[in-house]
Amino acid sequence: MSRVSEKGKIAPKGIVIICNLDTRGKEILFVKDLIAGRGHRPILVDFSMEALPPVAGDVTCVEAIGTTNIVAPVDASGEHYIRDDPVTFLR
Repeated sequence: MSRVSEKGKIAPKGIVIICNLDTRGKEILFVKDLIAGRGHRPILVDFSMEALPPVAGDVTCVEAIGTTNIVAPVDASGEHYIRDDPVTFLR
């Protein structure tokens, strides 16, 4: 059910987008802009695990996952390691 304002317009809604910003950043930002363009508030919940995302989500991967151990590639070889310091990693 939609809330209707006094002027008969549908009230803006918060719309959650669950995404991987590291691999689909451009596409997600496109969808975010479409939602915002319709007067709603997009909320990005980021589950990036492969690389540093180009932009931070409203809820970062550390907040969403609830851990400080981030698996991230070391280099182009695809080698992975556990990163104990997500604050440094996500900057």
